[in-house]
Amino acid sequence: MKQNKPCPGPPDWSEEFYRHHAHRYSDVAHQLLQAFYTRSSHPALKEDFDLLDRLVQLAPGRRGLDAGCGAGARDVHRLWTQGFDVYGIDAVEETTQLAKEIHPEISDRVSVANLGLPLEYPDESFDFVICDAVIQHIEPADLMGVTLKEFARILRPDGVFPFTFTMSRKF
Repeated sequence: MKQNKPCPGPPDWSEEFYRHHAHRYSDVAHQLLQAFYTRSSHPALKEDFDLLDRLVQLAPGRRGLDAGCGAGARDVHRLWTQGFDVYGIDAVEETTQLAKEIHPEISDRVSVANLGLPLEYPDESFDFVICDAVIQHIEPADLMGVTLKEFARILRPDGVFPFTFTMSRKF
């Protein structure tokens, strides 16, 4: 029986986009210009901070990782100011550098990491791992073979893993 193989889509230019538009992307995130959801999978999720507020309620502790923290690391900074022991990683050096410039107080908490490779954190390091609108940028083989396994490895057994993704087509 012949199996259908997924057709390779167009190349993902996300890293290049974020590299060149890091400042504008950070402005949009920090000014909450696109933080409100027009269509959500849950009626209680109306904006970006609803997810963070729910995370705070569910997380068994205060240590977390924002995997794909984005330009300016807005959510890392917000959680850090609320007393969380939170770190952020992103694949694009320009976005993490911008986070360090905007929020120097968290500069030691933000770094570059490729989510398609094993993460440099010990097992069960975090009470929560956030992955907000990042998964769609990871190659499916890396996502299934590395990324999700790494998130499970670094997350404590009772930890919380909220993630969101955007869909580029209607189903």
